[in-house]
This record gives sequence, C-alpha cells and structure tokens, in this order.
Amino acid sequence: MRTENEIALIIINANILTMADRNYDSGYICIRDGLIVSIGEMSDYPQIDVEYSTPIINVAGASVIPGLIDCYTHIGLIEEGAGFIGDDSNETGQTVSSQLRVIDGINPMDRAFSRARENGITTVAVAPGDNNIIGGQMAVLKTCGNNIDQMMLTESVGIKASLGDSPKQSGRALNKSPQTRMANAAILRETLIETIEYQKHQYKLKDQYRLNIESELKLLPMTKVLKKEKPIFIRANRSDDIITAVRIANEFDIKIIIVQGAEGFLVHEIILHNEIPIIAGPLLSCCRNPDAINQQIDSIADLISKGILIALSSSYPHMPLSLLRISAAFASNERMTANQALKTITINAARILNLDDRIGSIEIGKDADLVMFSGRPLDALSRVVYTIIDGKIVYQKAAKADTQKKW
Repeated sequence: MRTENEIALIIINANILTMADRNYDSGYICIRDGLIVSIGEMSDYPQIDVEYSTPIINVAGASVIPGLIDCYTHIGLIEEGAGFIGDDSNETGQTVSSQLRVIDGINPMDRAFSRARENGITTVAVAPGDNNIIGGQMAVLKTCGNNIDQMMLTESVGIKASLGDSPKQSGRALNKSPQTRMANAAILRETLIETIEYQKHQYKLKDQYRLNIESELKLLPMTKVLKKEKPIFIRANRSDDIITAVRIANEFDIKIIIVQGAEGFLVHEIILHNEIPIIAGPLLSCCRNPDAINQQIDSIADLISKGILIALSSSYPHMPLSLLRISAAFASNERMTANQALKTITINAARILNLDDRIGSIEIGKDADLVMFSGRPLDALSRVVYTIIDGKIVYQKAAKADTQKKW
C-alpha cells in the first residue's frame, strides 16, 4: 500500500513548458496527492528518492505543458447530440435569472467531457446561454468525474450577462423587452440599482423591507458583484456594446470580463485603460452572428502586445473542443511567440478565472493537471499522448509513449 507521503507518479525525459519562469528541455515532474511536488532537470533526477513501485512515465522528449483551460463553454449544459432535450443553457422567458446556477443543469455524463480529456483540456468554465440579459452563475470544473460536486473548482466564478444581438432576438421572439440595445443596458442597470437598494435594507429593515423570495434569490448573487467579490462576464462583440459594458462597470464600480469581444481591437485603448480582460473566441467557426462579423484572428496578438490580458475559448458547442489548441496556433504570428499563444489557453485563462494559484502552470504546489504531446503543442499534427488530472491519468494514447516501473 502506498504511504501518504510517497511519490505517486513521475514523468521523465520531458520537454517541460511550465508557463512560469523556467522551462526544462529535458526534465522530470514528481506528483503526490494530486499536486506537483518537484520539478527539475534530468541531471538532478538520480537524487530523488523513489520507491521501486512508483509508476514512471518516460515521454522520451515529448512536450509536457499545463492542462489546457477552456474558460468559456456550455459543456454539459448543451449536451452533444441530445437536441432540445439536452439543452439547458437558456431559461427562456426570464430576462434576469441571476439565481440560476449552471451546476444544477450540467450533465457530467455528456460525451463532450471525454472529448475534452482526449484533447488535453483539463478545466472548463461553464456559462449559461446568451438569451437573457443576466443568465446566471458560471462554474469552473475539472473535466473528469461523474459527480459535479467532485469535479467543481468553484461553483460560482461570476455572473454571466449578455449585451447585443442575443437578448434582443429573444425579446422579439417573445414580444417583450428587451428589443433594443438601449433596453439591454437599461435592464442591466435596473438590476444593479435594485441590488444596491436591497443591500441598503437587507440588514437595517429586515422586517419592514421584505421582497418576495424570487426577487431576493435574484438579487443576492448580485450583491457579490457590487462588493467586487465576483465579476460579471459580459458577452459583447460590437465595439459599442463593449463600450456600454465598460460604461456600466465604471458607473457601478464593478469588475467585468468581456466575453468574445470580436471588435475589441477597435476600442483597445479603453479596454487597456480600464484593465479589463477578454475571453476571445470562438476563432475557428462559421460566423452566424452579425455582431461578430468583424472578428480578426490577427487582432489577438495585437491586443496581447498592448498589454491586455487575453484568453481563448471554444464557446463550445459553437467551436469543437479539438480546435481550442489550434485556434491558439492560428492566433500566433510574428508579434506573438508560441509560448504567449499557449498562455492564452493555460495561465492567462487561470488568471481571468482567479484560479492561477491552483491551475494554469507547472509549478510546485499546484494541481497536477498536465498534458503531453507527441510533438510541439501548437503543431496541428501533434497528438495528445497523456492527459493527467489531479495526478491521475485520465486519457492515454499508449502507442505514443512508454510506461515503465523504474528508470
């Protein structure tokens, strides 16, 4: 039986791209209790005290990087191949539904989770759909497990909101507000103002000031936004919608993250000045959204060079999970190194989700979420060899590497 402090898994002869301060051309990683406990050059490896029974993965020069993070998806909410029955992304008819939590709607048995692991994606942020002004509370999950409570990194990473086309289309279909961009912004403002009033009276006049249960459930999560404990993830593509989002953030002194942001390059000075991150994507999908028609892949490198924190996402199912890594490759150019491109799907995503203390880079003390490739990670011909989550192998393409008992 393995003792509590015994090394559980070792990876050797790896080209380790840590997404932190130092890389290793030929290195090792030791894992224990689901965490990274040691990293170093192979020249130092014989000094490690290893039990004979410790599993060792010899990747023979293959690249090892942190597990990929897809920081904006609808995975498990819009189930693969399930049609309407498997679509729990939008509570149609409710303009404001901040009380909804995606963890109550995600199916962990959705086949997309296994596809995520096959493509090296170890963490996903799951968001409600785009039809409501405020859609609900986003969650962050590991991609392995059959119990959402065990997969969760955080059950509420922030509130999802939408400006632009989707809420308007939903309003028109139901013959109700919003049907204009003016109404989109007004409803978001009204909700924030109602939350301010709710906060004022929540403790002072508990008996006299009592909302109905539904209203209280909607406003309670929004109090964390006003306290800057949680951000609002605002889907906005057109530059005017992005400016509206920034304007509202400044009016109420709240933290926001722009999702998709197709025309962010047109207003990059304002985004940079207000220190607002962007979750861009999907970059490799057929554009059915007129608001995103001006999206430019080359603009990602420009925004990063200007100092804006950028992560890429698949917005699954709007882009296949297999293309997350490839979209980072397409976004890289002469103004962005391969390492910077990889950061958009690892450490940058972790920082935006406020989880960079646990995931996003290969460092001692962090979760042992790793992915190994047969070649360079951004090479389209490279294949995932191993995916490891919390120190456990959750996907293996055995023919591409050798597993041995000792080195």
